[in-house]
Amino acid sequence: VLKDQTSIEDAIGERSIASFVVIDLQSEYLFAKGQPVSIYDDDGTTVIYNGFVNNVNEQRSGIVLYHAIDTIDNHYLADKRKIAKAYASEYAGDIVTDIITEKLSEESVTAGTIETGPVITEAVFNYVSCADAITEIAEKTGYWWKIDQDRKLHFRAPASVPAPFEITNKDMIRKPRYTIENNRYRNTQIIRG
Repeated sequence: VLKDQTSIEDAIGERSIASFVVIDLQSEYLFAKGQPVSIYDDDGTTVIYNGFVNNVNEQRSGIVLYHAIDTIDNHYLADKRKIAKAYASEYAGDIVTDIITEKLSEESVTAGTIETGPVITEAVFNYVSCADAITEIAEKTGYWWKIDQDRKLHFRAPASVPAPFEITNKDMIRKPRYTIENNRYRNTQIIRG
């Protein structure tokens, strides 16, 4: 693996991705979509990323074959499974826990931190991926979800995860700017049955 060609992007509320290049001197490696990937720290002892191959581009230079690999995180496990179920007047966290128990446990996904959240009046999933179902619940509640590198699914409110640092006046070069948005406003709501 080319060390300077390896990158990992991780942000709350978004899927983590990693990309790297594998040098194949003997043209002996074969990489395919869905193949598991683990990336370790420099000491080779701690896993810093788990995911699955999403895309492979191969390029030959002389006798050397370079595999440029893009990966997706463990959300892929929820993309693979479909759910057909309806929920009425249940807590958001209970719905997510049920999806884990009913479908995602088959992929060895377990419950991490699942916050109760508000009551969802109605949620109907008609053979959609478990990822789409959980994303819909997260959008209704304003929560975020993630399947971490240990295959634990977390469903939490954004405010419940503190930043690992504190910002003080010394950190400010100039006055901060902010934008007020109303991205949850809608004047028309369409509900598909």
